[in-house]
Amino acid sequence: MNQAEKKEAREYLLGTVSEATQEQVELRLLADPEYANELEMLVDEITDDYVEGKIQGEERGQVERFFFKSEERRE
Repeated sequence: MNQAEKKEAREYLLGTVSEATQEQVELRLLADPEYANELEMLVDEITDDYVEGKIQGEERGQVERFFFKSEERRE
């Protein structure tokens, strides 16, 4: 995953992408197992950064409102 893809995936996980981009990411997740694995690593990275206090400001709010919406992620 290049930097642009990582940025887009992070924004997808934080709920800040357009509906069209969200659909593109979800289609790629279904079609590309490697991309899905990299997205899971990004989930772990965001979770670790949040716990370690590395995410601040508006991004922290996005993590709390959207990213941790899933019960699995809250655990």
